Amino acid sequence: DAYPPDQNKELPKPKPKFEAEYLYSPNSKKIKLRYPDGSKSCFWQHLKGTEWVNGRGGEPLTLFSSGIESNEVFIVEGEGDVLTLKSLGLSAYSLPDGAKSKWLPQYADPFKGKTVYFIQDNDKPGKEFAQMLAAALQGNASSVKVFDLTDADQDLPQKADITDFCKKWGKDETLATLQALSQTTDEWEPKIEPELHEVPNQSEEWKVPVSLGDIILPEFPAGCLPEAMRDYVL
Repeated sequence: DAYPPDQNKELPKPKPKFEAEYLYSPNSKKIKLRYPDGSKSCFWQHLKGTEWVNGRGGEPLTLFSSGIESNEVFIVEGEGDVLTLKSLGLSAYSLPDGAKSKWLPQYADPFKGKTVYFIQDNDKPGKEFAQMLAAALQGNASSVKVFDLTDADQDLPQKADITDFCKKWGKDETLATLQALSQTTDEWEPKIEPELHEVPNQSEEWKVPVSLGDIILPEFPAGCLPEAMRDYVL
């Protein structure tokens, strides 16, 4: 070619492949796609007549559930983690938009009066998400604890979740770890921010000038000043 290709031109991103779909209700499901580089994307579909069409379509936001009832309930970040816990025979839920989810009052219903364990993902968004949910459920659940999987596996990689943990250690070890964490993890408490003390207005701290009275000060040596300034010295 007469002209070389533009080296700065961004190449089109490879097409993703279908990975999973999660049925939230008879009329709403979430599709997960995976790219060759390991990244993922998701989109929603809703039932319109007899056909699935893209978008939420006004369907109410709901939790994704393992369908197992128990007085001990786990909350995890993604639907895949819910299915992992379901395979262990555990009651589990996730919110519809992962760590980006916003808490809605109707989400609290399945957790009322129950013992709730949050299994946080091993990254900053996952930890912040767990703290947000724990705060939202305080006073609603009978007990709230946040599990840190690195307490059981210090070599757990960044962004790893309970599904990664289970793949590494197997179902029996994962169950034993969750049981141990339920005994050793402290009850969740909100972090107390340090009090910010108000800095006093400096202008209010000036003291009233004190008169020197009859004190006689020594005469200033005017001779040390330039001649033009000496006449101004009292």
